Amino acid sequence: MSLAVPTTGSSGTWRGHREPPTAGPVEIIPRDPSNRWVQDSRNQENDMAVIIRMKRTGRRHRPSYRISVADSRKPRDGRTIENLGVYDPQTTVEALKINLNVERAKHWLSQGALPSDTVRTIFKAQGVYEGVEPAPKRDRSGRKKPTARKAKRREVKKAALAAKEARRTARSEEKAAAKAAAAAASASSEE
Repeated sequence: MSLAVPTTGSSGTWRGHREPPTAGPVEIIPRDPSNRWVQDSRNQENDMAVIIRMKRTGRRHRPSYRISVADSRKPRDGRTIENLGVYDPQTTVEALKINLNVERAKHWLSQGALPSDTVRTIFKAQGVYEGVEPAPKRDRSGRKKPTARKAKRREVKKAALAAKEARRTARSEEKAAAKAAAAAASASSEE
């Protein structure tokens, strides 16, 4: 067993660890575009998915929420881009229950922000969607077209059902033959 020999460094003694790096030139490594884990802070604003969700505030057993616009990658109570209003579900005064900036909500919806289910319900109640045309539905008529793969699956399924029906009839015929043989055997033993 070998022991580390203490040496003196800039801080006095060395305790078996490598010495800390000295201050020197820092090498700047260019960002590899194929590495998706390295974040480029310059393009972070351009490619974010913006959502409108509720951020919980208030105290324990007495929640209130801020309706906020945020990057979908941020945590629920994390940094937001803009606060649109406040939702206090437990207040007794109806006028104080929802305080919402409808114009800013319409703006963010027109920019493509996606509201959460609860926020969508609040927006409908507050009239945010009035005058806003819903997005046209996608044409998905091609999904019902017959394809070679679908035809092959249909044939395989048909063959499997036919084989199952054949096994079922064979079993029922065997049972009927066994019953008839048992009945004939019991009739001959009684005679």
